[in-house]
Amino acid sequence: MNNYKSHKKWIYKQYAIELHFAYIDHIVVDINMSSLQQIECLTLSQWLKDHRFVMLTGAGISVSAGLQPFRVNNKSLNKASLSALEFKEHGNPMKVFNHVARMVDDAMKAKPSKFHLFLKYFIKRKQLIRNYSMNIDCLENEVRTRGLDGFYTDLASHTVRLHGEILKAICFRCSKVYELTDQIVTSWKSINSSDLATCDECVNRPRESKLRKLTIPAAKLRPHIVLYDEELPCDSQN
Repeated sequence: MNNYKSHKKWIYKQYAIELHFAYIDHIVVDINMSSLQQIECLTLSQWLKDHRFVMLTGAGISVSAGLQPFRVNNKSLNKASLSALEFKEHGNPMKVFNHVARMVDDAMKAKPSKFHLFLKYFIKRKQLIRNYSMNIDCLENEVRTRGLDGFYTDLASHTVRLHGEILKAICFRCSKVYELTDQIVTSWKSINSSDLATCDECVNRPRESKLRKLTIPAAKLRPHIVLYDEELPCDSQN
């Protein structure tokens, strides 16, 4: 697309944010290849104002908010500490729980990045159809705006979190989802699996777990996120 500098200048002037060229390429190319020649004749400002679109967001906007990404070569966030294999026989599940508890503390302190706030404009104008996020930090919950129709809405209601939500827990046995509480997070910081928070639906219900050979009792609550060596939920694949 021509004249990148003027496009970035417009975005920065309007939203106090700078986008990498890659973002612009994805916005233009991925949405409608058939009308690419027409789009090239427009400025980015005109294109964004006149179209509805789907956004795919990832670790970049979380890093901008001060959070560390999932990277194998990051000593403080490595694959071994976030692997679902630790829940299996001979694993060390508390290593995962301890690690996620620290991530929860970081997520609770973080504030939305400028890119999150950039998306607020398009929510207000009802141009953002859906935001497919690979992030688990739930910063979308903090981005609220009043639409042109006078009703309040937030980025979270437009977001599909493909890898789960760090501010929720889920039961190993029945898959009941819980809002995260201080009690649950505190239990994840323990060194003993017996201290983990328990599902109130399953605690008195003797039933075989659908997960075999677990190193922790099946009625305990785990983070509601997709770990390494774990498949995406079915609803994220559709």
